[in-house]
Amino acid sequence: VRHDEWYNRLPGKHSQRARSRSTQMTYNSHGRGSGWVGEVYVDVQVRTIAPGRYTSKFQVRASTKTLPFFADDGHMTLLEDGTLQVQYPSHGIREYWRRADGRGAQILQRALEQRLPRTREQSRSIKLVFRRFGHSTMPSFGLLWHWGLSIDHSIYEVNGAMAVMGPNGIVAASTPFLKPLHTNLQQFHGYLDLPQITTKTDEEIEQFSCRWVKQHPMYKVLGPNCQTYTDDLFRFLTGEDLPFAKAADKMVGPGGEGVSGPEVDPSAVWLDPSKKQ
Repeated sequence: VRHDEWYNRLPGKHSQRARSRSTQMTYNSHGRGSGWVGEVYVDVQVRTIAPGRYTSKFQVRASTKTLPFFADDGHMTLLEDGTLQVQYPSHGIREYWRRADGRGAQILQRALEQRLPRTREQSRSIKLVFRRFGHSTMPSFGLLWHWGLSIDHSIYEVNGAMAVMGPNGIVAASTPFLKPLHTNLQQFHGYLDLPQITTKTDEEIEQFSCRWVKQHPMYKVLGPNCQTYTDDLFRFLTGEDLPFAKAADKMVGPGGEGVSGPEVDPSAVWLDPSKKQ
């Protein structure tokens, strides 16, 4: 569906693939899917992180028309009308799918109703914290920013290799060769208070982070990276999408059109004003 909005930075007009009669994916109950996207055969693995929110990765099978390649920074969102929005920022991919039985909206509603109720007394505030790479005189164009999330006073971020750091040091890592880092707000150049709240505990966040690193063992410049983790963690905490464009959205796809980073938000608080662009 929404064929004209399909996009892919790789060769081939993606909107034509959207209209192809061969374009169809089949998924099993474990989140494994496979099928054709035009002339490309794809294997997909999807995992739920919140009602209607999923992380995903794909592998393109080699053929006479395609070379094998993969991406593991994907996220899928089940929209209110039952449409599944699929995005892989590292490859500039954006697609829109609809179930053959038309039950997407019903599935989303059921998932939302099954959420466990929690009291407001358990709610925690959320800040998007950020740090600039490079010199402050060099234009960043929204690209050279490191992200993390602060939940009350506990900050979680991807730091160094593919490792998540928290207030007590290493939470999860794909390599043992790391120096522990205890996160704190003063390590960042600024932050933005977000209106959403969460009832997730630090223990639940650490469990999520361990699963996330296992699913994303390799750090990549265009993703998965610190911004991918922050975006996915926010979805886990709130069931919503962060309203900011990641670096990959701006570099290789249309995802950054009309959307800026948190550093240009007028409500941003600067701990080091010299880093403000």
